[in-house]
Amino acid sequence: MKKLLCLLLFASQSLIAQRNVAFLHTAVANDPADALEAAVDFSEIPFEIAGGMFVVRASVDGKSGNFVLDTGAPGIVLNSEDLASKNSCKAASVSGAMTVGEVEVKNFQLGGIIKKRAQGHALNVQHLEAACGMDIMGLIGYDVLRNYELLFDFPNKKIQAYKTGKARKDQMTKPLLSLPFTLCGHVPVIVARVGNKRVFLGLDSGAEVNLLDKKFYDAFSPGELLNSKSELLTGIDNATQEVMAADVPDTKIKGAVLPNMRYVFTDLSRLRQDFDAPLDGLLGVPFFRDKVISIDYGRKRIYLW
Repeated sequence: MKKLLCLLLFASQSLIAQRNVAFLHTAVANDPADALEAAVDFSEIPFEIAGGMFVVRASVDGKSGNFVLDTGAPGIVLNSEDLASKNSCKAASVSGAMTVGEVEVKNFQLGGIIKKRAQGHALNVQHLEAACGMDIMGLIGYDVLRNYELLFDFPNKKIQAYKTGKARKDQMTKPLLSLPFTLCGHVPVIVARVGNKRVFLGLDSGAEVNLLDKKFYDAFSPGELLNSKSELLTGIDNATQEVMAADVPDTKIKGAVLPNMRYVFTDLSRLRQDFDAPLDGLLGVPFFRDKVISIDYGRKRIYLW
């Protein structure tokens, strides 16, 4: 009977959708004085969606592989099982506090973007490999991207990186939406309305789903939440929690309406504490899907076509 109950429990959990959020918060690393960066004006980077995340090709010390392009990560994060021999620092995921290793990356290249002797982090992310169905060498975040405007062209599966200050606007039609963002740590944060709630949302291209703090779940009226059900949420630390997810009929960003966005509700109080800034949720890959969106780190603006 005990074995049967265990099998039934396993079967019921296997039916619950499992979502991955590769969000990682640490202090942004200060590169050594002799660190170098190639300031290319433009680079085009193909991507694919695997495990609900943006996956690109990049290389570390001459070895090429797959990386998750993650605007919710502080910089270069290498997939490593051996953390005992590395220096460590405090970090946080959507699941809570954690520890990551500190490493020096001798030579990193993403398209035409090159960094030498950069400071990075090390973390075991084998669970992302399982989710993506491929080997993952690590994550690429803010420290690599901060001197560029990143244009995510989802329909054509490519990312265009323009050096800060280089004109991109003449090459495209006028955006439908332009709005400022605040950089909280390494994460671009915008003001939005989800249902009738004013919220601060970070842009996280390493999140398979959109997130909202669980305090909003009970605050919405019954008609504002549709198709509510339990899901499993796994953070970058591989900690999994059962959470509620629901569709919200409208998300408004500067008047533009994004209908029927789905959100996962979880406790984000630890992240707000670490950032020392309001952070009510994250907009993940569903926000980018089927759109052309750019994040201009230099001007601190988001554009949407």
